[in-house]
Amino acid sequence: MEDRAAGSGQADDEERALDAAGRLVKPGSRVIALVDPRSSEGIADARFTALAAHMDAIAVLLVDPLELDPPSDRVAFRAGGQRIELDLGARDVRGRWTHEFAERFAAARERLARLGWRVLALRTDDEPANVLGALLPRRREAA
Repeated sequence: MEDRAAGSGQADDEERALDAAGRLVKPGSRVIALVDPRSSEGIADARFTALAAHMDAIAVLLVDPLELDPPSDRVAFRAGGQRIELDLGARDVRGRWTHEFAERFAAARERLARLGWRVLALRTDDEPANVLGALLPRRREAA
């Protein structure tokens, strides 16, 4: 649960990639964007809408299962060289965790869908082929 400025570099990278797609990809093409829910917040709706209006726009939201369904225990991790412990059994801590991750994921999913994108989720513990295979057209078998 880092501050907003820490994710701004990634948002800038995503914005540049979307801008490049708008300039370089032909209308009607399929665009698949791997999107981090947090960094997508800094990208203007107009950028997403413009791509969806002219392309088959698909967002694959990346998510860690721990973010969506954390244990109700104490968790420890390292961030910025420091050990941090959170008691996710405590109601207020778990509420902040849920707001920071699960609600942000749901908001990103809803926002992108509203802006004309097809949205899929890719959990970090899933096989990417399961999600990415759904995005690619199937080849017809020779008769």
